[in-house]
Amino acid sequence: MKRSILIVLFFLGVKLFAQYSETIYAGRPGQAMGVKTIGKNVFQIESGIDYFGKKFISNTTFRYGFLEKFEVNSGIAYNFSDKNISAFSVGTRINLYNADDFPVCVQVSYNIPIENLQSSGYVVFATSKSLTDKLDLGLNLGTTISENINANALYIINLSYSVNDKIGVFIESYGTISNNFEMNFDTGISYLLNNDLQLDFFTGYGLNNKNGLLLSLGVSWRTK
Repeated sequence: MKRSILIVLFFLGVKLFAQYSETIYAGRPGQAMGVKTIGKNVFQIESGIDYFGKKFISNTTFRYGFLEKFEVNSGIAYNFSDKNISAFSVGTRINLYNADDFPVCVQVSYNIPIENLQSSGYVVFATSKSLTDKLDLGLNLGTTISENINANALYIINLSYSVNDKIGVFIESYGTISNNFEMNFDTGISYLLNNDLQLDFFTGYGLNNKNGLLLSLGVSWRTK
């Protein structure tokens, strides 16, 4: 009887462990959205402080995995310089296709109109391709729709490299396509303190906007 119980607990543990990755899968650093949800019954926080447009802004995202391929999330940004909330969104992320050679994920979000914010929404599709064992190419394509029904296409091209089991670096280009083409670049590094805790730093610059230099320092943490 005891042996049967141990066998059941062993296989249950294997099944539960398979519901999330061995190490944290964070959306930081950078702008690109990953191609995976965080896993069933996983709660994750991704938070950072940005210096952008000569202002200090905090960005925090809360994520919870209801199913292996389905999560809900919410993001909030607070502008310390202007002393107001600069963004507040709710959304969901779904793994549409999980093939190792061509995974596809979609994020649908709605920006809630509070204080001085306008309502808007966006849909982003993400995919990636492993170029080598350590080098990955990621692509995000999507659109944003504002309150006055203006739509802008957005893109992110991300190249990431795993230096070792703890350190990762990346470089990416991102922007929007509307009446004008906007192009920005950033690059950064992440450091895995343990399987559930990651630190990061990245910096970027916009070629054709007035915001100029971007600096960001952040942390991501999960609990099962």
